[in-house]
Amino acid sequence: MSDSRHLKLQVFEGDPILRFLHKRALGSLLTYLPIVLLALCVLVSLNHERFSMSNWTSVLCHDFATLVRNNKWNCGHLRVAPAFPLTRDLESIITVAIVGVTPSLIYRQWKALETGFVTMARQGVIASETGATPADFAKANEWFKRAGRCGSLWAAIAALAVLVLIAGETKGIFRSLAPRGSLRTQAIWSQHAYGSWWAGIVSNRWGFVLYALIGFVGMYYITLMNVIGGRVVFLLRRTRDELIYTADGSNRDGYYGWGPARSIFLPTYWALYLHSVAIFMMLIVLDWRPWLILPALLEWAVVLVPYLVVPLRLAYRSISAYKVDEQSRIVEELDKLEARTATPSVLSSREVWAQRLARVRDMRTMPFSRPRDVAVIFFTVVPGVVTFVIELKRFWG
Repeated sequence: MSDSRHLKLQVFEGDPILRFLHKRALGSLLTYLPIVLLALCVLVSLNHERFSMSNWTSVLCHDFATLVRNNKWNCGHLRVAPAFPLTRDLESIITVAIVGVTPSLIYRQWKALETGFVTMARQGVIASETGATPADFAKANEWFKRAGRCGSLWAAIAALAVLVLIAGETKGIFRSLAPRGSLRTQAIWSQHAYGSWWAGIVSNRWGFVLYALIGFVGMYYITLMNVIGGRVVFLLRRTRDELIYTADGSNRDGYYGWGPARSIFLPTYWALYLHSVAIFMMLIVLDWRPWLILPALLEWAVVLVPYLVVPLRLAYRSISAYKVDEQSRIVEELDKLEARTATPSVLSSREVWAQRLARVRDMRTMPFSRPRDVAVIFFTVVPGVVTFVIELKRFWG
């Protein structure tokens, strides 16, 4: 394709912060965000002596045994104090780390999306297009710009979600870990535990502010990722009959020319996996009250299928069609050579075409079938599906 510049996606128009970092090639700074967020959590917890507690490992053992309802471990029968410092709140620590990783994954996804179609066109993997294609990409780019102008809407959605989650945590995991006894005894223990929580609004206001801010950042970027990613999936679906995808028979990038697509898939699927883990952590924190987290889980479930099915199906169908067409073309060339006199030059040409035919036959119709790619897809689907099933079972049960 001679000119593929119109295939560039202006996805960074969707967020001013990521756009700023991208223009100045500072995206690598996002790698340090999880460390920064966790360090801030440590600082605010130290400031109010809410960082750790004595007999910490035994308390964690007790909490885990209680949550999984394992009565065989001795630590599960310990009498633990209603104290909840940072080091006891592993669910929040994991969630904070996931929130910190999310903007970096989105940045990597958008960077690959921006030039993915252009690169594949220049490599010949996007072989041709119809006259409607530029208009479809222009509409997508206009959508990204509108999404960037709707930042206040995504922020409002994120803020509302965080308020609901924080309201649900006033009891949440504290009630799950309360020692056995009367309802009144458990309620008193839960109140004291929440009152000593490192991010409680009463016990540590700075911790509460930081916790709410981190939750807001996470919900904002998860929402934005789906807004932009959903439009890209729609674009793939919309142009499925306009763009003709093939493959690189020489396999220069190890993925038959679909390496740029893989660069898009990997951060997308890692994000889906981590977000399913975060949802599971929040379910634990919220004492398995499904109505508080069901909207986030439904959003995850809705985007999972198109994120997985549409691009993978496109790659499979495109490479399968390429193999059929290319084999037919090569066999035709071999038939022509077979009809010619067997001179050294002809024999050499036959060998070259025969080798090319063997390479085409050996091509994987699914380019993303290496162990690492399969593992990423597996971890994208399984944890989230398990969480979704547990959530629905508790919601309806």
